[in-house]
Amino acid sequence: MSTARCAITQCANTDLPLVECHYPDGDDAGIYCSEHMPDCFCIGCGVFSAGIESFDFPVEHGLLPGYCDCCSDMIRTDAGELDLIDDSDVCPDSTAEVWP
Repeated sequence: MSTARCAITQCANTDLPLVECHYPDGDDAGIYCSEHMPDCFCIGCGVFSAGIESFDFPVEHGLLPGYCDCCSDMIRTDAGELDLIDDSDVCPDSTAEVWP
């Protein structure tokens, strides 16, 4: 069992998934529960995505709000909305570990 905890000191959540957030260059940005994760990170893989047009305006690009392009495409493929050739289960942008 993991001893990872949300970076927010006052966080008492023990039943929410945790995501290790990171910047595109791989620098660590902390571990957050889904309630406290900053909006600038993908909720699927944890990569910093703010400032990318498709992340900031996902509906206009046919993507899911809060997810990077890759994670959004993977979710839509799993749901049968897209038919992508690469059926990888992990976003290549992800260096994150997700704890249930």
